[in-house]
Amino acid sequence: MASWNFRASSSSQNIDEEEPLILDNVDDFSTDDEMDSLLRDEHGDDDQMTQSSQHVIPELHERMQFQSKEEIVVAIKQYHMTNGYKYNVVELKPNIYVIRCLEYHNGCQWRLRAGYSKVRKYWEIKNIDGQHTCFSNILSQDHTNLDCTHIAAIVSNFVRTNPSIPIKSLIAYIKARFGYSVSYRKAWIAKQKALAMEFGYWEESYNHLPRWLHAVKEANPGTILQCTGSPVEIDGQTDNNCYIMERVFLSFGPCIQGFKYCKPILQVDGTFLTSKYHGTFLTAMSQDGNRNLFPIAFAIVEGETKEAMIWFFQLLREHVYPQPNICISTDRGKGILSALRSEEVGWEEDGLNSIYCIRHLASNFNNKFKNQDLKKQFINLAYEVKQPIVTTKLTALRHHYPQQVAWIDKIPLNKWSQAFDGGRRYGHMTNLAECMNSVLKGARSLPICALIKTTFKRTQSWFLERRLKAQYMLQAIHQFPEEIVDIIRKNQQQSEFCHVHRYNCENSEFDVQEISTPHQYRPHPISYKVRLNEWWCDCGHFQATRLPCHHVIAICANSHIPLTQVIDPVYSLNNIYKAYEVQFHPIKNEDYWSAYTGPNFIPDPHMRRKASRRPSTKRIPNEMDQSTPDQPKKCPYCRNEGHHRGNCPFRQ
Repeated sequence: MASWNFRASSSSQNIDEEEPLILDNVDDFSTDDEMDSLLRDEHGDDDQMTQSSQHVIPELHERMQFQSKEEIVVAIKQYHMTNGYKYNVVELKPNIYVIRCLEYHNGCQWRLRAGYSKVRKYWEIKNIDGQHTCFSNILSQDHTNLDCTHIAAIVSNFVRTNPSIPIKSLIAYIKARFGYSVSYRKAWIAKQKALAMEFGYWEESYNHLPRWLHAVKEANPGTILQCTGSPVEIDGQTDNNCYIMERVFLSFGPCIQGFKYCKPILQVDGTFLTSKYHGTFLTAMSQDGNRNLFPIAFAIVEGETKEAMIWFFQLLREHVYPQPNICISTDRGKGILSALRSEEVGWEEDGLNSIYCIRHLASNFNNKFKNQDLKKQFINLAYEVKQPIVTTKLTALRHHYPQQVAWIDKIPLNKWSQAFDGGRRYGHMTNLAECMNSVLKGARSLPICALIKTTFKRTQSWFLERRLKAQYMLQAIHQFPEEIVDIIRKNQQQSEFCHVHRYNCENSEFDVQEISTPHQYRPHPISYKVRLNEWWCDCGHFQATRLPCHHVIAICANSHIPLTQVIDPVYSLNNIYKAYEVQFHPIKNEDYWSAYTGPNFIPDPHMRRKASRRPSTKRIPNEMDQSTPDQPKKCPYCRNEGHHRGNCPFRQ
């Protein structure tokens, strides 16, 4: 296996990044032509399609002029589909287009001949013989001339704005517009053509990716890129100029620099690619002081295998590891666990911490024991911040559910319990990388280069938006984000009912007693021990979130200690601003890219999905895929809210 870090100059063979879409404009048509407005209109809602009003196509007549062959073909198809006629092509040449009615041998003598005028530089209808006499009031479910290419041009705008748009929504739109119900397969093939039209072809995308990545590196210093692959063998001979792309690692320079000012947590997860080729998209995420997702690194590998995860973690430790005491949060996948324990990575051997996502852990628990109530108790136990309560509840459960608790006991407490993790989680019990997977859900069906470009644009927009927000708040003389201020203000209100007893001269140990409040009566005060130097309070919230609880705030007010001393610096606006201070830079025009000296890349043919039919998912859904009870239900046909499949307006 060979790898390229792109440290020298590279790029660029010209591969079209986006094919220009030929708009279906016809000179003699109305300026309000429906096809033209569909392809030009930018819809704000990606998931909703509205029915178009019926557009009357004028009669085709001789000497009608068109700017291109595509326009005349679209006009003829529109006319025939609207009026219920069908035709087939008799003669097709670069400058001649001849068609006739599909019922030509059954009495309908309609025939059309169009050609290209080299003098006038446009296409025109030369002559039309006869009239259609084959029209029937009973229209068929599908139309012969409503082919995949034509449907792809029609739905390209929807696919561009929402690549994950359901096939059923495209079928519903075609029926609402033309009155024909196309098959699922035809609509699926049309969507694949639209994806290729908008985002390029999959095979070309693999070859274009290293060239584009090097352009990103040139524009954004500090970016780490690495591709690995093996040379192609042709008739037993090795071709060193062509490699099969196996893995790609990417970490943008601004992300590496900004991670220094984020929470020292690293959350890793993978999600399947749903495009033409199999693969797994790995993401490494953190979180800034304002609780925003902070992307750090991405990779495309063959799967969450031990070898692939070792390769990913090694690159993370080599290039993206600026902070001490990093805590990594993952699920309990075999590949990830084996990689973290391996000597090549040495994550746990070096004293670094690893914890588990409670959402995945609870799902594993429920899959084994099939007990939803016990699963909820397990989750609540993981969120509990007081160590004695966790120990007591575990002991009580052990008497009633010995087998289930024995399963829990095999996992160290500091891996799943917030009360025992020493504040390493900063209150995060689930994997933030899952959120990023949801954000990129639509992009997973795109060619590999388009997927990486989408990731780049999304990350860049986040950096710009959050930097401006932090800058405006700093100019307004704010110290912390609004959400953190609200938490502190709420704790300050509760601190008014606390009595503080100081125990030493260093202001390190205190006893805080909670008394009755207007909303809660206590016959006796409740005491809590606080050790400021160790970031510890008996209530558990201070060390869990690294934010002052109401006991600590009462101590600061009593001892005249600045509140900023007991708030982790990661929450300050200064740190948040520094996290996004290094900005992204746009990529140059392809003509300005430096010459590419690396090999050509192709996808692994063994990773290709079956070409004989549309892809079918092999993932077994579990209770993690079930929607929450309070979430509004969507129609399974059009994916809109407010109705169900039975009364869906798109099925009328």
